Amino acid sequence: MPEREGTTFDFVQGESVNKGEKMKMRFTLTMEDLVVEEARVDNMIIDWVEDVSQAEVLEMSHQWITSKNFLTERMIGLTKVGESSLTIEPVEGDAA
Repeated sequence: MPEREGTTFDFVQGESVNKGEKMKMRFTLTMEDLVVEEARVDNMIIDWVEDVSQAEVLEMSHQWITSKNFLTERMIGLTKVGESSLTIEPVEGDAA
């Protein structure tokens, strides 16, 4: 992989992607069977758009996969989550 001034590039389908460059991504967190501040919640969906680098997306994905308590360690008042999923996808144009 070519490197320039500490920036690493990946080649994806014939294109280079700058790992340090920010891109607009949509995050959708879906949770079922939660307990929030002692109240039971059947399901909750949190959806947000954020400018992040490829490295930040990879780090979040890695933590999501490897941490058993990823959500309860990061969300105040959340003590239990049954099923959950995190979808990360690029935002096309200005469709935020």
